[in-house]
Amino acid sequence: MKETKVRYQNQGDYQLPCITGKEQKELHIGVWANRHRQYLKQHNRISYWISYAQNYAQSIGLTLDETATECWDNPISANANNKNIGADIESRLSRYKNTEEFSSVWIWAEKLSDTQYELYIGYA
Repeated sequence: MKETKVRYQNQGDYQLPCITGKEQKELHIGVWANRHRQYLKQHNRISYWISYAQNYAQSIGLTLDETATECWDNPISANANNKNIGADIESRLSRYKNTEEFSSVWIWAEKLSDTQYELYIGYA
């Protein structure tokens, strides 16, 4: 029998093994979720970008709060000509994360025309 070196930690009357898993950098989603994401990206772009911003905000430790609509910076222009929407969203949210006063955000969009929206990120 092969011996393994396992460390244990006392938790009350129990000894629990200290186990760490591999860090998962990217979440692999199923084929149908991936197809839905691609559909949103191609046909309903603003819903995709709002969802993208919300997921990114939560992944860096910000909380979503529907009441965080009182304060916001300049909106991010979301149209077919803007190829850097993802980078703009990540930059803005990372800046909020690094500011101690901000812990909650809310993301919404306002329609300017059939093909152009302004994406707002409110903070509190």
